[in-house]
Amino acid sequence: MPLYDLDTSALLKRYRTEKGTEVLDALFSNRTRDELFITSHFTAVEVESTAARALKGRVLNKKARAVLLGLFADDLENLLVVLPVSTVLLSEAAAVARKYSLRASDALHLATALRAKQASATDIVFVASDKELIDAAADAAFPALNPESEVALATLLELRQ
Repeated sequence: MPLYDLDTSALLKRYRTEKGTEVLDALFSNRTRDELFITSHFTAVEVESTAARALKGRVLNKKARAVLLGLFADDLENLLVVLPVSTVLLSEAAAVARKYSLRASDALHLATALRAKQASATDIVFVASDKELIDAAADAAFPALNPESEVALATLLELRQ
């Protein structure tokens, strides 16, 4: 059962059109029954923050913001397995930040994936659009998928074989 750990930078491509959206569309629309999508509960904070800042900066209007948040809420309820943020996970994220020189939010996402990897007997594919985070995930022995990569669709097909 393949697991895909989705960082906010990648997941947002599902709700707004930008570089890499077609990869997220393929990931979700062609998923098999045994594939699971996981993310951190912190992702909800980041999505809300991104939507609020886009509204404030007039990148989104109120209707577009509501649509984005509605689609995300639907995925939270029906498609995403949301992993909790705990004090233990925050301590692990601090160690990840120190080891890989990551921003706090990226360290939290990678720590979440590392925690999931410990609890799972299956491979976890780390999905993100941040090069530093992808590099750190690769260093931590995760297969990685960057939706913005020119070979992302081919990589996704390869991962699904």
